[in-house]
Amino acid sequence: LFVGFAVQFFYKEGRVDRSTIKINSPLKVIGIMKSFFTNQNLLIVTIYLLLGRIGFQAMNKDGPVYLQLHGFNLEHLSIWQAIDSYFAIGCYIVAGRLMKNNSAVKVFLWSTVLMVLDSTSFYGIIRVHDPNNSIRTLILVLIEMFIQCPAISIFYLSFQTFLSKIADPKVGASFLAVTETIARFGNSISGTTSLFLMSAVGFHYMMLCMAIIQGLALIVFIPRFIHFDKLPKEDFYLA
Repeated sequence: LFVGFAVQFFYKEGRVDRSTIKINSPLKVIGIMKSFFTNQNLLIVTIYLLLGRIGFQAMNKDGPVYLQLHGFNLEHLSIWQAIDSYFAIGCYIVAGRLMKNNSAVKVFLWSTVLMVLDSTSFYGIIRVHDPNNSIRTLILVLIEMFIQCPAISIFYLSFQTFLSKIADPKVGASFLAVTETIARFGNSISGTTSLFLMSAVGFHYMMLCMAIIQGLALIVFIPRFIHFDKLPKEDFYLA
């Protein structure tokens, strides 16, 4: 963003040769970001990337931290991380096959059910965890991994596929660069929100708050994404 604004400043000042500004330059990215607020459909996508995944993203991003705080063994969590990377490859392959015969939006909507199941199982695993039973802990960690990994893989791959399909061909990969930038802001917002709530009201009430937030987000955004599935991709193109 800083580089983009700097280029825009020098561009206006006449210090940059305009013939050298390429279609995927930082200046073009700034222009694309402006267009996201003038196209109503893209504005909804932007709001979703910023705020619509707060509950889900908090569990994905800070889940191991919460498990460690509740007495889960670091060795068990390291096993999770080691296996998870390889398991995720298979989950992405499965997600790709699902989208061969179904629209990305439909697969994305199905994946929200898996994400709700993942959040529920995450809380349940913490509730039944016994720090003195290492075998039970390891089994619980593996159960959570086998639920979370497919849920996250299908959830994010299907949404990225949807974004690639609605990308304006005039700007190419710059469109995805902008959406990824916005998504990163959304990830930061979700992590900050969950950790703030945990410090303010405790873990269990934080989980309740995040569930309510995510439930409201699903109620708001699911009907809009069902509508998006019926729209031609040209309705998402930049002005």
